[in-house]
Amino acid sequence: MDAARKALVKQEPKAFFGFSNLSQDDTTYQKYRANCLSALSYKELRAEAERASILDRIAVRTLFARYPKQSLPQIQQHLADGFKSFFDSKLAGYISQFPESTLATSIRGLEDFIRNELSSSGLNSVCLHSGKEDVPLVRRTLDARRIEFSSEILAFIRKFGDWSDRDRVLALYSNHATATSLLTIRGKERISPVAKTLYALGRKRLIDLLKFDADASIRSGIIGCLTQNDVRSLNDALLIEILNDQNYDVRKILALKCSLALPHSRIKIILDRYIKMPASRYYNSIHWLDLGAAMPRSIANQIASFELGKLADS
Repeated sequence: MDAARKALVKQEPKAFFGFSNLSQDDTTYQKYRANCLSALSYKELRAEAERASILDRIAVRTLFARYPKQSLPQIQQHLADGFKSFFDSKLAGYISQFPESTLATSIRGLEDFIRNELSSSGLNSVCLHSGKEDVPLVRRTLDARRIEFSSEILAFIRKFGDWSDRDRVLALYSNHATATSLLTIRGKERISPVAKTLYALGRKRLIDLLKFDADASIRSGIIGCLTQNDVRSLNDALLIEILNDQNYDVRKILALKCSLALPHSRIKIILDRYIKMPASRYYNSIHWLDLGAAMPRSIANQIASFELGKLADS
């Protein structure tokens, strides 16, 4: 394993406030180790996890991912106290093994980070392989720990959650490990599952959902989830309010949804009221509402569907 580490760990030059140094990138090595551990039986892997130091948690995380059903009672027990007892026991074992080490204080300083990491792995497995009976445990963990973004956790909340979980969903959306993940995963991969989850939680209370304070990207995603019946059920005043939102995509998506869902007569009324508003108005709302008001239904539907498809793919 030492030879593999030497071969797979990269030394990368990095600049930090004008100074250059070497930083180790062990991503490839960690994937290699996880693959090796995944080949072990449940009994073997659990023994590896029990032997591992608090500084080496990959065996524990691999155990939860590779054998989630067998590990479920153990995971549930650890999540109940946010891996506090687990951390304390592992740290005591480290101190016992290395009584002269000065690292114990530093490790204690990493307690929140380590417990959040393990709680994230454990909660992901619970949400994949448990049911409604674990909703209280999932909520307590999300409230108590900083949990990494997970589509599996969102899927669990969509299935078993309710409107009270909306802030937990936004917390998952906001949590990130590094600035890089914030710019990539958050921007591209997180918005759709987050918007779908919020829509699932709030579809029976659309006014609250559409007035919910969230990033514009999430609000546009929520509006993209609205069905034609949803749009028809909203009153003109609320539609006009959203059509005057500061965000370009929010306005465009709703205007296109109106073109698809509403009859010409109602679109014309909304368009006329919007144009006559004393406040400032946005051209793209007028443009896409006019599509539904002026064009034949078949052409308006075709164009609106095409534009919504482009927005969904962007």
